[in-house]
Amino acid sequence: MSAVKDLKKQTGPFKTMLMVKSCTVGVSTNNYKQYLNVVFQDVTGTIDAKKWEVQPGDEEILSPGKIVMVDGAVLVYRGVNQIKINSVTPVDNKDVDLENFIPSCPLEKEAMLNELDIYIEMIESDSIKRITKHLIKKNYDKYITYPAAAQVHHAFAGGILFHSISICKMALRISEQYSFLNKDYLIAGSLLHDLGKTVELSGYVATTYTDAGKLLGHINIGVDMIDEAAKELEIDDETVLILKHIVLSHHGQPEFGSPVQPKTAEAFVVHVLDDLDSKLNILSNALEGVDKGSFTSKIVFLDGRQFMKTK
Repeated sequence: MSAVKDLKKQTGPFKTMLMVKSCTVGVSTNNYKQYLNVVFQDVTGTIDAKKWEVQPGDEEILSPGKIVMVDGAVLVYRGVNQIKINSVTPVDNKDVDLENFIPSCPLEKEAMLNELDIYIEMIESDSIKRITKHLIKKNYDKYITYPAAAQVHHAFAGGILFHSISICKMALRISEQYSFLNKDYLIAGSLLHDLGKTVELSGYVATTYTDAGKLLGHINIGVDMIDEAAKELEIDDETVLILKHIVLSHHGQPEFGSPVQPKTAEAFVVHVLDDLDSKLNILSNALEGVDKGSFTSKIVFLDGRQFMKTK
């Protein structure tokens, strides 16, 4: 059986089991025939695929989250390996270990949960600590298992937790250098900035965007969650306003989804670190499998640049 990481390096025919991440219908501009755009995944990553000859039942077989046996060939399209599907047959998910098909977090869950507890307990403000504890406890199962995105960055089980802890760790290191920063807001902002993704996303298996995610987005959802928590805890002070501002501004610019730019030092730090951590994760994934001294393919989310691997 070939893994996705192997399919990205080889060309030619293959037969292997993969999980369907997404499947959409396209129409050829040449002959107006329908075809299927498919994204397959396993624990090693994702790969695009096309099924040009659509058979009855193919869309049902290729439903997101299902495991299928793929008979096809790997071709190179615009410099990137892509699968041409010849046929697919369903596989009962009960007969396979799903852990082999769902990308997982690079850190042990228990270690991350311990860090999470430590960071929350470091918060000195009673209001900020209560809101942070309340929100994470209320959304705990999703917070520690959901990915931080469907495809772009930290798109693996536990991605929200891993990404949030990474930002928190960096923010605290920065606060050692710049003592004027408020550590409480840095910690809470880091841990809560992507909380809305527990509603925006469908889960860690074949992740898609929910209706609420498409219509509202995780930033608006996150602000509403903070408002609701403040009401439930009967907290009505400046801390609520500042926490909401960190969430609202963490994408930095309106064109990236933030209705306001960062206007506190802590909001600025969370924004910069969120951007840095997400882009480094994208870059790390792109460099996987690239030989030292060679370049990646063009990375869309990094202005289409190619990066050379130095280590």
